[in-house]
Amino acid sequence: MEFEQPTSAIVSCQWLKRQLDNPKLVLIDALMNTVIGIDALHYETNQMIPGALCVDVEQDLCDLNSSQLHAMPTTKQFNALMVKLNISKDATVVIYDQQGVYSSPRVWWTFKYMGFDNVFVLNGGLPHWLAQGYEVDNHYRQASPVGDVKAGDIIVARKQTHRVATAQSILSRLKDDNLILLDARSRARFNAEVAEPRAGVRAGHIPGSSCLPFIELLSQRCLLPVEQLQRQYQQMIDSADERVLYSCGSGITACILILAADVAGYHNACLYDGSWAEWGSDSKLPIQS
Repeated sequence: MEFEQPTSAIVSCQWLKRQLDNPKLVLIDALMNTVIGIDALHYETNQMIPGALCVDVEQDLCDLNSSQLHAMPTTKQFNALMVKLNISKDATVVIYDQQGVYSSPRVWWTFKYMGFDNVFVLNGGLPHWLAQGYEVDNHYRQASPVGDVKAGDIIVARKQTHRVATAQSILSRLKDDNLILLDARSRARFNAEVAEPRAGVRAGHIPGSSCLPFIELLSQRCLLPVEQLQRQYQQMIDSADERVLYSCGSGITACILILAADVAGYHNACLYDGSWAEWGSDSKLPIQS
């Protein structure tokens, strides 16, 4: 089967349908039980796209030994998952989720942070797949037996540290006029008009940051068309070459902004992984409301 290499960070359901039987494809359902900022979809029966592997974002791809909520996994943890799932360096990895575009961008960015770039997001995820009337399974695919992919051919993390920022690195730049920091939370949370959903977290935002709610980049649980995304980012970023930091509640939905920016042609992105759950919990860090 001839493989169609994606030309964008997102792929359509039609593209995925054509590629489902391609041996180069690895399809991952980015399962996440915590859903904030969008009405969560719940399914009466197990439904997944045929051939999908399951990754529990909050267990498999978060460092559970970190005090930080939803911290990026360690390289050891990521490598162990790649061995467990038997994913080759030559694979084309496509991530989807059950909410449309919610947790899948986080897994996409995690792969990129770990140095693997041949990874893409299914635009609209499972809801859009179902809306097309495509078939589903009621069970996940089991990873191929260990040994089917030679040990030397399995993905190995090569951490790209420029893709993730810390609180201290942001704090050191707060007086930098060139700092661009976009916050994916709702405007009400950003402006401290409502309490934070997590106990002990102050209301407000990082000084100098701007609000771009992730929900405003979606329509019917898909990313907006590229032209509309470009207009959104043109209002907030002067040049596509500028380095942009992205934040949210706990480092999940900021990745929706990063994905949308990538689709719109803004590729110089960096995630503040701790996001507001970390910043808002630390009384030593300044806030604005």
